Amino acid sequence: MARMFSRSRIVTALLTSGALLAALLPGSTQARSSAGAVSINYAHWGDTVEVHGAQVALNAFEKANPTINVHLQAADWNTYWTKLPTQMAAGQAPDAFFFDEGYYQTHYAADRRLLNLDPLIKRDRIDMAQFWPQELPSFQYQGHFYNLPVDINVGMLAWNKDLFRKAGLMAAPTSWQQVLRDAQHTVIARRRWRE
Repeated sequence: MARMFSRSRIVTALLTSGALLAALLPGSTQARSSAGAVSINYAHWGDTVEVHGAQVALNAFEKANPTINVHLQAADWNTYWTKLPTQMAAGQAPDAFFFDEGYYQTHYAADRRLLNLDPLIKRDRIDMAQFWPQELPSFQYQGHFYNLPVDINVGMLAWNKDLFRKAGLMAAPTSWQQVLRDAQHTVIARRRWRE
């Protein structure tokens, strides 16, 4: 069963355990502080709906944490992945940023551009049980957390069991190569049915 989390809990998990701590990233612009207040730059990609959702969540976070001001730097997908590496190379990376696990995490963690969050997770007693355990390994690099989940992508495939059986296929495909082969097989079978 999927766990449901409130938006504020997700944002709090992101900002307090990952993003605020990411202000310590080597090469980041560093969070600015004035009279106890903290101001951070947070980069996020998305279309207008996603950016609006991020801003709503950040507003709720700021309301719950009035001494923290978060400036959202939003961009579309393509611009984001051009801008972020450029900012990092120039030593002007945002204090915290949203990014995909996988290539970008591995690349940045391998280049020591990301902070190992393990000591901070332990120090701040972040409850890792709030995240799906199946997803946690994809947020690690060499066994250490450099990123924490905000959301996950779920790949799904709907298939017609009756059509597959009629075409002689008894199970759903388990790889993209098998999807292609099964689709080709089904098309050929359907052509025979019409003859």
